[in-house]
Formats: sequence, C-alpha cells, structure tokens
Amino acid sequence: QLDGADRASRGVPYAGGVAVSASGYFEINGGTIINCHAQDGGGVHVSNNSTFEFSDGLISNCSAVRSGGGVFLSSSVDASMSYGVIEDCVAHSGGGLYLMGSNTGVAFTLGEDAVIRDCRTAREPGSADQDLPQGAGICIQVGTVLMRDRSKILNCISDSHAGGVLVREEGILEIGVQGSSTDSPEIRGCQALTTEG
Repeated sequence: QLDGADRASRGVPYAGGVAVSASGYFEINGGTIINCHAQDGGGVHVSNNSTFEFSDGLISNCSAVRSGGGVFLSSSVDASMSYGVIEDCVAHSGGGLYLMGSNTGVAFTLGEDAVIRDCRTAREPGSADQDLPQGAGICIQVGTVLMRDRSKILNCISDSHAGGVLVREEGILEIGVQGSSTDSPEIRGCQALTTEG
C-alpha cells in the first residue's frame, strides 16, 4: 500500500503516488494507492511512451490541482484497466482519469469489471471564470478511451461540464462489448450540477 498521507506528514510536497515516463512500465495488480496529491495525476502520472496496466487494485482519495485526480495519461501511452477501482478522487478536469494522449490508436481501455466511482471536479484555485471544471469521471482531451465488458462509471459529480465523461474536440469515446460477451459497459448516476452532461 502506498499512502500519500504518510509522505505528506514527512514534509514531501505534492506527494503524488507514482510517476512513470520515458518508455517506463508500471503495473498495479492488487495494490493500493491512497491519499496522494499532485499538480497532475494525484494517484498515477504516466507519460512519454510508457505503459500502465491496472488490474485488481485500488486508487482512492487522490487529488490533483489541475488534471487527473486518480490517473493522468499523456503523450502516446499504452494503458488499460480491468478489475480495478478508482474512487473518491478529485481534480479540476478528470476527477477519476484525464487523458491527453496520442490522437492515433488506442490510448486507454477500461476493461472487464473496471470501475470509476464517486469522483468529482473542483475548480483549480485562481483559474479563469471561463475555465470550468469538467469530466468528473473521465476527461478525454486528446486520444481514445474504449469502455468494454462490465466496465462502469458510477455516481461521479461535476461542478460544471460532464459528470460522467467529457470528450473534447480531439477525443474519442467508444462504448461496446468484446467478442461474445453480453455484459455491456455502464455510465450511471453521474451529474453535472450547473451545465450540460
């Protein structure tokens, strides 16, 4: 278990959980990342052609000032999530997950029994009035998210745009089942309190 509260109590500023870059590889398989905070990617920050595999683990109560309270993905990463949970995470954009990856190919797969729940947005201190919080569950700035068998986004709340998923101009969200599966992905109980979505 990685607990950001332990690091913060020792004076480590912005004690984000894990940062992966420069073609690195990170796998969560049954582990826990909790109480972590950063500018971007409170729980996990993955960038620059790196790989992130998340299965049967937990990212909880993490936050980011700007983007990706639970997970932040950028710059052509290869990432997937199955059987894992991201919960109670918060950021200005992408409370659960923020994607600013490659606009070619698949950047992130939300696979079998993956759950993002009870995440939310919160305005970044000092942000402009027109820069509204967005995408409490997932914010897709650039790149593709595939929601697959029995994956769920549940009960996420945005102050402004898109309680569940916000898809920007260069983003793609594809929802569907794989193979012979009859279990569909689900987005349920999400709310945008002041505007659309």
